Amino acid sequence: MNGFATVWATLSATCSLIFGWLTNRLYFLLGLDITRWVSDLGHASDSLFMQASAVVLLVLILKCFVPRRCA
Repeated sequence: MNGFATVWATLSATCSLIFGWLTNRLYFLLGLDITRWVSDLGHASDSLFMQASAVVLLVLILKCFVPRRCA
């Protein structure tokens, strides 16, 4: 099962990078400036909900790497 998790994580990261790159190319071709959008939304990352969501996501990710005990 650990091999499956490694393959899944690798494919997920690869697809994320490819689709992110393609999205940036699309923004460039359409003449959109994403940095202007990001700076306008910078204050939203200070919310308690977003911070709690980040902690929950981190715990879920780390939980996959902790060995499970069989009773």
